[in-house]
Amino acid sequence: MFLVKSTACFLFSLWFFPSEVSASSSLAVRENANIPFTGEYQTFLFPQKFIWEWALGLGLLILALLFINKIFGKTHHSFQKTATKWNILLSIFLVLVILTFNSFTHIREYQNNSRHLQERLMDKAGSLVRQRVSFVLDFIEQEKTTAQNRLRERLRHHVDLAFQSVQYLIENTRGKLPQDEVTRLVMETLRPIRHSNGRGYMFATRMDGTELLFADRPEFEGRNMLDLKDHDGVYYVREMIRLCRQQGEGFVAYRISKPGSTSWTHPKLAYVRYLKQLDCFIGTGEYLEDFTEGLKQEVSDRLNAIQFSGDLSIFGGDFNGMVVFGPLANRNMIDVTDRNGIKVVQELIKAAKTGGGFVRYQMPETADYKEYQKLSYSAAVPDWNWYVGAGINLDHVETEHTLAQRALEEIISDQILETAALVPLAAIVFLLIGRKLATRVDRNIRVLKDSLDQAALHDLCINTSQIEFDEFAHIAEAANRMLQERQQANRALREREENLSVTLDSIGDAVIVTDARGRVTRLNPVAEQLTGWPMTEAAGRDLLEIFPIVNAHTGAAAEDPVHTVLTTGKIVGLANHTVLISRNGTRYQIADSAAPILAGDLTVQGVILVFRDVTEEYALNQALKESEERFRAMFDNAPLLVALANREGDMVFVNEQWTESTGFSAVELLGQDIGSMMTGKGKERFQTEFNAIVDGQKTIGRFDTNCTTRHGLPLAVDLSLAALTDEDGRVKHVLSMAKDVTERRIQEKKLEWLALHDDLTGLANRAYLLKFIEQLLAEPEPSHWLFLFDLDRFKSINDNYGHATGDAMLRETGLRLFNICPDQGLAARLSGDEFVIVAPLATIAEVNDLASRLRELVRQPVQCVGLRLQLETSIGAVPVVAENASEVLRRADLAMYQVKRNRLESGIQLYNDKLDNAVQSQRRLEEDLKIALEDPQQFVLHYQPIWSLTDGTLNGVEALVRWQHPTLGLLPPNQFIPLAEERAHIVPLGKIVLRHACRDIGQWTKDLPRLNESVFRISVNMAPQQLMTADLVESVADDLFRYQINADKICLEITETALMADPNLATKHINALQKMGVSIAIDDFGTGYSSLSYLNQFNVNTIKLDRSLIRGIDEPGAAKKVSEAVIRLAHDLQLNVVAEGVETISQLNAVNDLGCDYIQGFLTGRPVTAAELWPLLQTNRCDLLLN
Repeated sequence: MFLVKSTACFLFSLWFFPSEVSASSSLAVRENANIPFTGEYQTFLFPQKFIWEWALGLGLLILALLFINKIFGKTHHSFQKTATKWNILLSIFLVLVILTFNSFTHIREYQNNSRHLQERLMDKAGSLVRQRVSFVLDFIEQEKTTAQNRLRERLRHHVDLAFQSVQYLIENTRGKLPQDEVTRLVMETLRPIRHSNGRGYMFATRMDGTELLFADRPEFEGRNMLDLKDHDGVYYVREMIRLCRQQGEGFVAYRISKPGSTSWTHPKLAYVRYLKQLDCFIGTGEYLEDFTEGLKQEVSDRLNAIQFSGDLSIFGGDFNGMVVFGPLANRNMIDVTDRNGIKVVQELIKAAKTGGGFVRYQMPETADYKEYQKLSYSAAVPDWNWYVGAGINLDHVETEHTLAQRALEEIISDQILETAALVPLAAIVFLLIGRKLATRVDRNIRVLKDSLDQAALHDLCINTSQIEFDEFAHIAEAANRMLQERQQANRALREREENLSVTLDSIGDAVIVTDARGRVTRLNPVAEQLTGWPMTEAAGRDLLEIFPIVNAHTGAAAEDPVHTVLTTGKIVGLANHTVLISRNGTRYQIADSAAPILAGDLTVQGVILVFRDVTEEYALNQALKESEERFRAMFDNAPLLVALANREGDMVFVNEQWTESTGFSAVELLGQDIGSMMTGKGKERFQTEFNAIVDGQKTIGRFDTNCTTRHGLPLAVDLSLAALTDEDGRVKHVLSMAKDVTERRIQEKKLEWLALHDDLTGLANRAYLLKFIEQLLAEPEPSHWLFLFDLDRFKSINDNYGHATGDAMLRETGLRLFNICPDQGLAARLSGDEFVIVAPLATIAEVNDLASRLRELVRQPVQCVGLRLQLETSIGAVPVVAENASEVLRRADLAMYQVKRNRLESGIQLYNDKLDNAVQSQRRLEEDLKIALEDPQQFVLHYQPIWSLTDGTLNGVEALVRWQHPTLGLLPPNQFIPLAEERAHIVPLGKIVLRHACRDIGQWTKDLPRLNESVFRISVNMAPQQLMTADLVESVADDLFRYQINADKICLEITETALMADPNLATKHINALQKMGVSIAIDDFGTGYSSLSYLNQFNVNTIKLDRSLIRGIDEPGAAKKVSEAVIRLAHDLQLNVVAEGVETISQLNAVNDLGCDYIQGFLTGRPVTAAELWPLLQTNRCDLLLN
């Protein structure tokens, strides 16, 4: 019994002995979480008093097993002993199963009860400490409320005392002093009043917000405080006034500064009361921080006084670790750790900040108490930055739990003993039943064994009537079936031997059978005929004696096939060059093969040799081989790829050129479909031609195609097919001959590429572009847009830096364009510096987006041979929808032209039908301009006066051309001057203007002679193209001579851009004109490409400030500063300054203050005709300037 119990205890200790849980000694959880169970309190062990029984039970179990093995340990023994052995083991097993199940149930019950007991004890402890913390929190809140009420009463009391004093003073001075003096006396009476240890003071404010008394900050007295806000944006003075108006008194909370602090975040509570006699309110206040600090000290003292005794304690501290009440009061414990390295106070603070929670830790040993585990609960007082907590000693919980656990151990021990007492009875029953069953089984086995012994000696079956159990009867029936099958197999074997003999005698090939030593055991009639040996004489002889064979070419003895099979155990087939020498000396060319005869264990028992006479076939094959060798020699040396295919297309011959060109070996190609060697569309063409030849529709065919190769690259060939027929004219084979034209194809594609691409940039050229556009136009729903752009000022880069730099710019632009072009689009170089990109775009937004990206891409700087160059571009965009490709390009060019003509800042113009109309109008206007240049009277001059700012007299006029169009009327310059510049008509137009100006001033000087004696002159604008003409100086001299006027009456206005076009030629012409006496002025100074250095480089008399500077000259800013610097520099260089575009009085005053010499603009005169100008010439003054 003891052994059974011990064994059971041991087994269940292995199954159900839980490992001890390792846990942190400190843990914090939220308020609604369970109390943490860690350390030894979470360890549920099997009762410790059973440990020695486990060890003893294990030893006894091992001894029992060794004893059983010793008795029944033989490898072979009777069934009776084996049954006895397993009966004992089965009984032991059943006993163990019963013990296991029963013990498992009791031990699990023990563990559950122990765990539930522990949880109840810990819940009770946790509830107790949480109640203590709730008590402390309620106590603190109650103290806060009581203290705040006391504070309000104290503030009200101070104001009551102040009011008593004020009322007394007012009554005693009524009618004796002025109101202002009474107010002053009241304020001085309140000023020295202090309370709350000197922190509190009195203040007073009128109901209109004027501060009467601010004892702590007297500098605020007399100021209106209505707009004064606290840190939170509260107008707290207004709030005090509101309370006094509505209630007569009240409390106001706000946050302001505090003496000794620069921060405005200090909370304060004030009490105010309305004083009707002075129409003001009087109040006092207290900083809540000072009040709260005192309250904290009071609360902590009281909590220290009510500490609980025994194992339960309360404590508290601030978030910085300072303990404010409890056993360790007034000590900073923030870094104190328990024996496990846990910073206990930090964990308590963390639990409090997260809403409250439990913390479990190890209290260190002190002089008053030993080390123990403690469970604490902490919660936060947020507005004080405090945490408060309560803790309990867990040693008492452990003691109570230990006592209950021992009681449970006694119960489980008794239950296991009760079970163990019943188990031996069950084991005895199991042993008796097993013994009876084993005896009956052994008797059946003996009957079955004797029957099988008889069946092995005689052809008998087993008698199943003596067998008791069905299982053994089934075994006997299976043995009977096996015996019957063996008898049938023996009969079938004899029949197969007879059939084999008949078969060997009837087949047409010769057959020789040998045994495992290579001696003949059988010959069929054909073998007897070819060898000359009858079976009766050949039997038992060595094979080579009746089957001598030699090599047909050398005459040497050939390899013995039977010997090879016996040696290797594999089938052997020899070549057809073997010759058999028969007994009578006849020689036969034979084809032979030999195979092993294997036994059931796969050992070789003999060899069967099969051979036949192939003398005639061999002769024919030799002739055919020689023919094929001649055929192969002819085609292998040909520079063609030659292959021969049968009617099905399978290749039966390929020459060396084919294998070398494709990389495939002849072995890989032979038998393969020749059509599979073609790729792409050539495969379909080949199959069509091949089928036509095989079907007799044609005899030859020729076309270009591509062949596949081993390395994957296509092989271009010029392929010819021809039919090879038999004597009946039926196509038997198809001859394929191909010439490698890969190099020719490469050259053709290269030429084709060069014909369709630009060799500088690699982009598509104009021809390719037109072809691509035509393909898009043929689509049912075109969705592409075309963008045409050129590089502005590209010619100057070629001229200044050379064509190599220009080519590099073009290549870089082409590369950028190629990278931005989508897959379904096309990038092309049209000509020179013109490029095109075609892209599929669905919406106008996508069009504008691509155009913007394209423009930014082109405008990005290019690093080239040490230079950093940047270009602008003009882009015209058009949908690919038109009659033809040329029309699409024309529309794109038209859109691009509009960008340049109108100087669009965006640099982009989308084509629309209005552009065509505008172009037609421009063309008509150009034709009319050509006619007008032949009839100069259509051009009339208007004159705008230029006045002296010194004396208000007329210094001159500027000639401005107008076109008196026969049908359109008087046209302003902006409608025809740009057209004249673009179409190279500006030079003849400029000559007409100069001639008309000379004519008019010549007439004026005759009618008004004093003009000859004055500085009066006509200013004429000169285009850059006119300045660069070779006959400029002569042309000006001719006009002066024709109208008999002095050269100093003419001033030619030249733009800065004109000077930049060719500075050397410009300098030459200016110097020549200056020698004649003609004045030179730089027009629109401050724009274009110039700098102030041009004033020194060119010999000029006057500069005209551009209207863009005058527009902002009357306001502080860059325009005024630039204008002032230019005027000062011009005067230093002895140059006159004319301010253009003056339109307001403020602009006039500004240019006058800056020292400008002359003025021109709408303010002092608009452009007028010569007739309208005549009164001004006579009066010679401007009333606006004289005033």
